[in-house]
Amino acid sequence: MMCGEQWLEKGNPFVDVKQLKQDLDRLHRERDNFQLQCSVMAEENQRLIDENNALRQALNEVHD
Repeated sequence: MMCGEQWLEKGNPFVDVKQLKQDLDRLHRERDNFQLQCSVMAEENQRLIDENNALRQALNEVHD
């Protein structure tokens, strides 16, 4: 077995577990923020769709 393969099997002995936890926590916060952004964007998108539909209906009533 080559040295690099042993390193991959055993993991990097210099990995800082505290740093890994901080990175994981940061990634979770980023994911939560992205989910919130998506939720807000979906609500705004639905509002615009509803407004567009109302305008189309009003135009059709005026046109008829």
